[in-house]
Amino acid sequence: MRGDGNGGTNYQADTSVTRRRAFIATAAGGLFAAPLTASAQRPGRMPHVGFLIVGTRSDPSVQRVIDVFTQGLRELGYQDDQIAIDYRSAEAHQERLPGLAAELVHLRPDVIVALAAQSAQAAAGATQTIPIVTVRNDPVVGGLARSIRQPTRHITWLSLMAPELVAKQLELLREVVPTLSRVAILGNPANPGNMFLLRQAEMGARTLGIHPQPLGARDSREIDTAFEAMKRERAGALLVLVDPVLGSHRRTIVHLATKARLPAV
Repeated sequence: MRGDGNGGTNYQADTSVTRRRAFIATAAGGLFAAPLTASAQRPGRMPHVGFLIVGTRSDPSVQRVIDVFTQGLRELGYQDDQIAIDYRSAEAHQERLPGLAAELVHLRPDVIVALAAQSAQAAAGATQTIPIVTVRNDPVVGGLARSIRQPTRHITWLSLMAPELVAKQLELLREVVPTLSRVAILGNPANPGNMFLLRQAEMGARTLGIHPQPLGARDSREIDTAFEAMKRERAGALLVLVDPVLGSHRRTIVHLATKARLPAV
């Protein structure tokens, strides 16, 4: 993201996001090794993975994660014809996740991958025995773990505890808008991980002397409402928290931010 010198904003793809997703997918593949190896030791049983997706399967960003994930499995020695993967996608409708998680559990996979907070909670609500692998900023939020030292027995996670990244995003917005006094922070209230990031963003904003305006959105209608609130409260910039549902609406968010002449990250 950078200013175009004419009061507008040019939006550029952040390659660090793609690299981070690639890292997550590759590392998650490694966490599956134990349950899949146990399955392979049972005669006549092909290793079986359930993959629960919040967003849209056709979304290029989702497909990149799947591609890197399957490549990671190949590097672990699991070729395409040697492993079964069942995908279930909520198509950005979070209310579908519990039913989709139940469908996967009914198929009795050896492990379920649920990278987003919402999908991990749905999977955890559907089974107490099938191993679940997820990625969480704070696994204690949402009840997936009693504490970092006392995780739930069937849930394993990669933790991206990087609140300084949110602070850095705010610093970038301040560079684009040196007079910035109010920043809108758009998150998904149905994503417990966003609540953790929101706290970090609010603290970071106040440290920089910027007033935070937290806003929530779970669908396109609420995104429109959030932008109306930004305009009404005269926000000078926008920070969008990482969330699969908001990610599925990123073109709409970019369009609305550009229309409102809001520098955004």
